[in-house]
Amino acid sequence: MINNITGSIRSLTREPGRAVVVAGGVGYEISLPTYVYQSLTNDDIGPGSEVELEIYYHVTDRQPKPMLVGFRHPTEKAFFEQLIQVEGIGPAKAAAALVFPVSTIASAIETEDLGSLQRLPGIGSRAAQKIVATLRGKVAATALLQDVNCLLYTSDAADEGLGVDL
Repeated sequence: MINNITGSIRSLTREPGRAVVVAGGVGYEISLPTYVYQSLTNDDIGPGSEVELEIYYHVTDRQPKPMLVGFRHPTEKAFFEQLIQVEGIGPAKAAAALVFPVSTIASAIETEDLGSLQRLPGIGSRAAQKIVATLRGKVAATALLQDVNCLLYTSDAADEGLGVDL
């Protein structure tokens, strides 16, 4: 199992959010939620830069190719692990949906803001309801976190009406 990776970024792409991180001579392809990609670019981290990422490692019999999802902070990874506990939301769908900081999404869950949750890619009405039903009351601490490295996407979140104060 892989918990975290420290190494040099070989490549970084926005669509889809992916990084290849070389650690110990091995290149690891890591999926990046949009807000993680934006956080890296906000900090001028790109090819050739050293990076440390928290890793969620996923492999199943149906999907034997391992999927690595990268995060900059353990709290982001912990929130992701809670999100994939919701019925019908697997790692790929959860990673694609995380386009805003986890505190913004957790706040929408705690306030039962279904409209904001439905603005996340791949999350419709039914999925938003399941997210709230499963996670409300469990992500309150995450909702209170101060977002780090999010100057670019807090503006986008406010433009989208997701309740982020600038």
